[in-house]
Amino acid sequence: MNEIDPLGYGTTSQATQSPNTNELSQEDFLALMVAQMENQDPFQPMESGEFFSQIAQFGMVAGMEEVQASIDALAGSLVSDQSLAAAGLVGSEVLVPGESITYQGGTVEGAVDVPFPVDDLTVTIYDSAGQPVQTLSLGDQPGGLVGFSWDGMTAEGEPAPAGEYRWEANATVDGNGVALPTLVQGEVTSVTLGGYGQELTLELEGVGEVPFSEVRRIS
Repeated sequence: MNEIDPLGYGTTSQATQSPNTNELSQEDFLALMVAQMENQDPFQPMESGEFFSQIAQFGMVAGMEEVQASIDALAGSLVSDQSLAAAGLVGSEVLVPGESITYQGGTVEGAVDVPFPVDDLTVTIYDSAGQPVQTLSLGDQPGGLVGFSWDGMTAEGEPAPAGEYRWEANATVDGNGVALPTLVQGEVTSVTLGGYGQELTLELEGVGEVPFSEVRRIS
């Protein structure tokens, strides 16, 4: 048997109560609304504005839950797509900002970021002791990314030993010397997926970890 709420806002029964929970389902809400309408004081009926306000509040909560579910599904899809894209990067050559490398032999590829026309662009390679081992002359450049390649040979024509090397790029503009930023090219050996809201991290051979956002070119 249903009992009338002393405040006139509905009834309580086993059919309308959710057992052992504080959550109000859509079915519970509708049952309470029907009971409220059936048992309201006929001399003081609930105003239509209040009725529709309750419906709007419930609809807003339900809508927010649906939006959150959609966002969660989208986030899961993006992570999946990110994983597939990351797997495809392994083995690729990427160009990132940098001025040093752990040399293990072979050819070192890099570039100079030239923002304006320059004269007599050069890249000087230094060993771990700070001694110059080779200078690459790239001539006059109109601007843009200017690639360079070091074959691992010293100025004396000897193979450079394995170790840490760095380089500097310099040029002349209107007779004045300017230093320019450089980039290094490395092979992607592994990719670390970032957590929610974080980006990929690439591990480059001879370079180390680099955020994916710093990649200037993929080849």
